[in-house]
Amino acid sequence: MLQQMVDLMASDFSEELVHQLLDDVDVLSNTLAGGPHPSPQVTRTTIVPILRRWICDQQFHKIQKLLGQRHIVKFDFWENASAVSLCERGMLEIWLEMIVIGGFAISPGRAVEGKTDLVVQQRQPEKLVGMPSHKFFNQKIAYWENRFYRRCDLLKLYANKRGGVHLDQSRGDGQDVIDELGIFLGFEIDGSNYKMLTNTALAEARSDRQRRARSYDIVELVAIDTATTFARSVHRSAGYITDLIR
Repeated sequence: MLQQMVDLMASDFSEELVHQLLDDVDVLSNTLAGGPHPSPQVTRTTIVPILRRWICDQQFHKIQKLLGQRHIVKFDFWENASAVSLCERGMLEIWLEMIVIGGFAISPGRAVEGKTDLVVQQRQPEKLVGMPSHKFFNQKIAYWENRFYRRCDLLKLYANKRGGVHLDQSRGDGQDVIDELGIFLGFEIDGSNYKMLTNTALAEARSDRQRRARSYDIVELVAIDTATTFARSVHRSAGYITDLIR
């Protein structure tokens, strides 16, 4: 009898988790479709907390475990193994994997002094790959101060530093990267037009109430890119996921 109650509770929890995933994906999709781009404020308060739960807290892995081998949810993302290799070999000092926002793609990087020509010769174009969730969540997406950052790393650091949700009240190792990447490079997006904001230009744009809602740092753009891929991939597998609650 006790085992039956435990099994029933586990089943109820699993069904609720599936419902929560579908609800959250609907929120992401509506947020992403609400205009040209979600504002930095919406990214901070809505997008990052949702992604933090499913990616950083690994709740999506529970969904994939329920699906088992019947269906592997695939996530399509851009990957450049040659750029990762250049970072590992000390030829790039700053790098961001290609991310797609609206109608444009960005992949900034800076070569170590004296190695620019060699980097240009050896860097290959990105390729679009379809991978299971753990590959997507743990993708090396940024390189800064001799350290790689994965998608899940940046989302967790952003959640801790910028609010919306706090995973850890203490300042963790590498948390300053959120500010440093923002100082290094940001973007102001106005409709289909955009321009880079370097050094202190992002802070100046953020202090202007008219420009604030369209001025993004790199981590916010990574969050939007991740949310777009996450929502699209779950929707594509929605039939298999909803079968879990039928």
